[in-house]
Amino acid sequence: MPKSPFRTAALALAMMVGPATGCSTEESSSGGGLPIAGTYDTAVSLVSSNCPFTVQTNPTQVRSTGPTTLTLTHAGTTYSGIIQPDSSFVTQQKVVTVGSTTYRITVAGDFTTTGLDAQVTVVFGTTPCTAVVRWLGPKT
Repeated sequence: MPKSPFRTAALALAMMVGPATGCSTEESSSGGGLPIAGTYDTAVSLVSSNCPFTVQTNPTQVRSTGPTTLTLTHAGTTYSGIIQPDSSFVTQQKVVTVGSTTYRITVAGDFTTTGLDAQVTVVFGTTPCTAVVRWLGPKT
């Protein structure tokens, strides 16, 4: 398969090479009382895309930043969001520019007693293109 021009940018957005500095892994509760803070062994899979888009599995760091707020760090990018009492969450749109391509990324999902299940929507390019990615994994 020929290399996609989006490969480098996709790898920069959808993967994380290690925990972000300063991310807490201490147990703290938010949304439904579940302890959400920590590292999740996140499997990343492409659900759909109307343009070439490559993903790779990497961990996700989650930090509770208040009773109804959290941050997720994945692929070196941190997303801020709101968690609901039912443990569902949604992040604010994150705008990331890699080279000459701008990516608009939103994460929405749920925490369960065993892990994280989220859908990541990435809109990018001049066309624009849309990719939907799933993050699924247990807390480690």
